[in-house]
Amino acid sequence: MKLLLSFIIGLSSISAGYSQSGFNITYIMKYEHPSVFIFGNTAKPPLGYSRLVFNDTVCFWYGMRNNKDPMKSNKVYGSKVYNHCYLYDRYQGIYYTGVANSHNIKEDCFVTDSLKGWQWLFSNNSKNILDYQCYKAYKINEYIKDSSGMKTWESDSTIVWYTEQLKMPFGPYEYLGLPGIVLEVYDQNRMGMHVLATKIGEDNFTIGISSGIPVYTEGEFKKRNQ
Repeated sequence: MKLLLSFIIGLSSISAGYSQSGFNITYIMKYEHPSVFIFGNTAKPPLGYSRLVFNDTVCFWYGMRNNKDPMKSNKVYGSKVYNHCYLYDRYQGIYYTGVANSHNIKEDCFVTDSLKGWQWLFSNNSKNILDYQCYKAYKINEYIKDSSGMKTWESDSTIVWYTEQLKMPFGPYEYLGLPGIVLEVYDQNRMGMHVLATKIGEDNFTIGISSGIPVYTEGEFKKRNQ
């Protein structure tokens, strides 16, 4: 516990160094295969909104219900925990996932995690998104699916568009590690999830987990919430 407390204090002191100017990006998310969301006889695919704030060192991503920003009046990102939000420090290689709003957990907290080591394939294809030159990268998702006792080999893909005009390896959700900021995602592995940046602006903010918010490893989190 002493080690954990020291870690939290250390992170809090580091976060003060991240208080600087940067960018924020608003994304809209929808599903290109709406038939998977059927209530009665009507397909109602949900829309989602999220925001990514970042500087040259660290980023914070979180969802926004009904496109209303819960951090609009408090630009200290990491001072509150939102379910599935994340904070990523590119130089320390540390990834924190927010866990909140659940009756199954004892407290809102951040859990340290490891990034998925996806092997991206790069293309010369390019297009313009919000006046940024973007390039295509993709990965092939191959897996065995068990359906009705039969195992079949299936393949699909995830496509991202990133811009090297903002050369930080950040993006929405878990789409990280590209040579620039990810502005668009089409993930067939997630029922045709389509994520698109709709607004990019400069901003001033602080990113860092507040000292009053607990941080656990995955093992510590599981033991605490058994």
